[in-house]
Amino acid sequence: MKKLILILLTFVLAMSFMTGCSAAEQSTETTEKFVLTMQIGNPVMTVNGEEKNIDDNGTIPVVESGRTLVPIRAIIEAMGGDVKWDGETNTAVLTLGDDIITLVIGSETAFLNEEKHTLDVEPKIINDRTMLPIRFIAESFKFSVDWDEKTETITITKDIADNSETTKGGKTLVVYYSASGNTEKVANYIKDAANADIFELVPVDKYTDDDLDWTDESSRVNDEHDDESKRDIKLESTTVPNWSEYDTVFIGYPIWWGIAAWPVNNFVKDNDFSGKTVIPFCTSASSGMGESGKLLSNMAGTGDWQDGMRFRSGASESDVKSWVDTLNLAASNNK
Repeated sequence: MKKLILILLTFVLAMSFMTGCSAAEQSTETTEKFVLTMQIGNPVMTVNGEEKNIDDNGTIPVVESGRTLVPIRAIIEAMGGDVKWDGETNTAVLTLGDDIITLVIGSETAFLNEEKHTLDVEPKIINDRTMLPIRFIAESFKFSVDWDEKTETITITKDIADNSETTKGGKTLVVYYSASGNTEKVANYIKDAANADIFELVPVDKYTDDDLDWTDESSRVNDEHDDESKRDIKLESTTVPNWSEYDTVFIGYPIWWGIAAWPVNNFVKDNDFSGKTVIPFCTSASSGMGESGKLLSNMAGTGDWQDGMRFRSGASESDVKSWVDTLNLAASNNK
């Protein structure tokens, strides 16, 4: 009888241990919360606890017809999205993941992924700034929006799953070309946020400040822009050590005349991106990504190329980290 009891106790302890292990494995998936707050009449917003200006001109959120209108670019970029503006048609196109919102100044009609919606208040231009309805935009992008009438505060939140233990185990690489240092800064922010390796693209014939002066019609970049045959820029290396180990590759560049700076072209042409997720990113003072990522994808011919992200020249580390967090990359891939 004692022997039987001992066997049963051993079995119970073994089952308890297995259950504990299972619970531990399940608990590796955690949830982080994105939180953005702003207040009517206040030019400062808070993103995940960090205060920053909504825009460089001190623009403030306003209430029109009972709805909050805000200058949208910095807010969408903090969410991890992208904004494109067509001045000829007064149209704003907002992109986050697979979702696309299209709004037109003065029109109560908006489109979410080609589905027509009627807005409670039309987008407006106030003091030369494009002001868009934040609730429709945030909720369309699957964020929650809360309004505190007493303090006139808007709070935008979203749970971001950290699936670092369940995503594929390949490594992450950041590849970049930087002309003036802005892209290099963003590349290093991504490297830290994604725990990635990094690889700089260095032209054999390096660009000087005079070469990069686009205001000088005789400068090197102007000459190369005008003569496409001169854009074959040789690089010190296009070979990444252990290239096959990387499942995710970020490719960064400044925007030159609406396209990716051409020193990245030979890297894209020389490498096989089969089986890799490729995420382009760019820096620009005013231009958007345009067709730069699509053109590089066509040039590569392989890989799963994503929409990517444009950062302003002075993007902060928190801006970049907020975007990387939305990608749900494996945080410990490169350990």
